[in-house]
Amino acid sequence: MLEAVEELLELDEEGKRSVPDDAPVGFVPAKWGPHVLTEDGKIERRHWELCLLWQLRGALRSGDVWVEGARRYANPQGFLVPKDRWPELRGEVSPDYLSRTLWAYWPDDDPAPPPAPDAVAAAIAAIRSRGEEAAA
Repeated sequence: MLEAVEELLELDEEGKRSVPDDAPVGFVPAKWGPHVLTEDGKIERRHWELCLLWQLRGALRSGDVWVEGARRYANPQGFLVPKDRWPELRGEVSPDYLSRTLWAYWPDDDPAPPPAPDAVAAAIAAIRSRGEEAAA
């Protein structure tokens, strides 16, 4: 998809109206195919561009594509604990803290209550034991 964005930028800079036949189309979903590619195999610029921007929008929202330096569309990995620091911080995650966090952020309109602290503790213990078994 990023190659297609670069192609679009080049087309705009050069003032070209038609998309070259070798332009990237791998991002085009099947539903868009008949609109983007004509019967004779040519690429319809307006539909190709619209499809590209629509797919880019979805990729930005899902975190598959991000913008360096942005807050809203930042790299989702930046919000996680770095992999090299996780082993030392893992012990600080307590069941009580997780349970309180779940209760604080649980949606008011959800008919099911969040799990109780003992259920959270049991889930964490199960996850930890699976991790220890895998490491052994």
